[in-house]
Amino acid sequence: MTQTISNRARAIIMVILMCFALQIMAAGAKYLKDSLNPFEILFYRSNLCLIAMILWMVVRNRFDFLKTHRPWGHLGRAFLGTTSILLAFWAYQLMPMAQALSLILTAGIIITALSALVLKENVGIWRWSAVILGFVGALIVSQPNADHFNAVGTAIALVSAFFYALVTLFLRTLGRTENTFTTVFYFVLFGAVSSGFYMIWAGKLLHLTDIGPILIISIATLAVQFLKTEAFSMAESSVLAPFEYTTLIWGFLFGYLLWGDIPGPAVWIGSLLIVAANFLIIWRETHLRHRATYTTDQHHDVLSPPHPVDPIDLPVHKHAGSER
Repeated sequence: MTQTISNRARAIIMVILMCFALQIMAAGAKYLKDSLNPFEILFYRSNLCLIAMILWMVVRNRFDFLKTHRPWGHLGRAFLGTTSILLAFWAYQLMPMAQALSLILTAGIIITALSALVLKENVGIWRWSAVILGFVGALIVSQPNADHFNAVGTAIALVSAFFYALVTLFLRTLGRTENTFTTVFYFVLFGAVSSGFYMIWAGKLLHLTDIGPILIISIATLAVQFLKTEAFSMAESSVLAPFEYTTLIWGFLFGYLLWGDIPGPAVWIGSLLIVAANFLIIWRETHLRHRATYTTDQHHDVLSPPHPVDPIDLPVHKHAGSER
């Protein structure tokens, strides 16, 4: 019991640090918008990360970390993660940080919707209400009726959130069988190779003035990937999810300090609705899980209520079809 509590505490700290590093990375991508596009940022930061990881393996003689029994799982996770981060970089370059970040945070709501529509989970009125509330918040943040409505940025941020939600599903299952280093290595390798094809045809060389921001983005990238992968393999998503919203603090702060962005009332109201919707989902799933556990413990001869399926906690065999 003591070990479980210790693991959860460490995982929570990792998530908070991950949120800080994530917004450092986002701010770096936005800072480079006049000199590098998202594909170029992805290429340089992925290769720097890849070099650092290879050097570490050489020094430690740990090439055993390259071994995996789930190559297709890594490929799927790497594709989804790379797509999500590319779109996130693009969204941050097109929109104020607070607005883009608020829309990307709809990922938790998308997970619930996917649970019902794709995984056929029994999602009740509470969680469907939360999904609706969250998307109302996203609508308010995007301000479609305003003169400055950014349709492209809004769409890109929401699609990034969709892919981020799918990444979270993969991380929980991969974390049960795969080493954190292995998962991050193949993610970085995929980013380096896939963006390399773009660089051959349309990429440009890195300017000296961009080296510093790229180094910061690369360090933040490794920190985000290691912290997230490790944290979600150590604790339940319902425990960690509330702490992911500390990213709003860093995102709003960096936007103000670096670009003087002050979110308008619509962004504040919409963000609060999105966060409230996510917390409602977390509360409801935790409540149902505890009720099911209590019923099982107290009435062994009575059939317990259906255990809500948390998509993060799906057993590995649920994804067997994609692993073949």
